[in-house]
Amino acid sequence: MAKETAELAHYAASCRYEDIPPDVIERAKQCIIDTIAAVVFGYHLPWSRIVVAFAQNMRRRQPWPMARSRTPSRWII
Repeated sequence: MAKETAELAHYAASCRYEDIPPDVIERAKQCIIDTIAAVVFGYHLPWSRIVVAFAQNMRRRQPWPMARSRTPSRWII
């Protein structure tokens, strides 16, 4: 498996934006926008609030420095 991992890493490291076909870039943008819209829409649903409460509880136990926003009192979650 190490060979495949190395090949994938080499491809990812050498891939340039200009090498990606325009239709693939457009589809990736659509997927990202769709994901953001789903997160925004679902944030206040009851089952989503359960996940948010769990994440906030975990944050209190062990802070995640990479999840902080630039404002110290605010978190991304």
